Amino acid sequence: MEQEKTKLLIAVQRQKVIEKEAETERKRAIIEAEKQQQVAKITWMQNIEQKEAQKKISEIEDQSHLAKEKAKTDAEFYKASKEAQSNQLRFTPEYLEYMRVQAIASNTKIFFGDSIPTMFTGNTDISATVAKKSPTK
Repeated sequence: MEQEKTKLLIAVQRQKVIEKEAETERKRAIIEAEKQQQVAKITWMQNIEQKEAQKKISEIEDQSHLAKEKAKTDAEFYKASKEAQSNQLRFTPEYLEYMRVQAIASNTKIFFGDSIPTMFTGNTDISATVAKKSPTK
């Protein structure tokens, strides 16, 4: 009987050991799952923070580019408006007439005939004097 009692105690103890090992394995699995969950959460948070940082950098770059383009456009507009004002003051009727005469004078081609001077000047008085001075062949 003693032997059976011992066998029974050994079996009970073995059963307890097996149960404890199973419980330990379950706890290890739970701990491992929680650990993986925490690692995944940390990785996910890092990805979110990285994307937010990239978004902020992109917004800053966009604002910088926008400011540069606006400054460039404003400078071009200012230049164009000042050039328009300058041209308005510079291109008086007298100056335009002077430039027209300079262009005609710099023409190296010589034309002979009665109707040709009116083509350049549009002034019949000048064409009449040029026609009188031009030699006829």
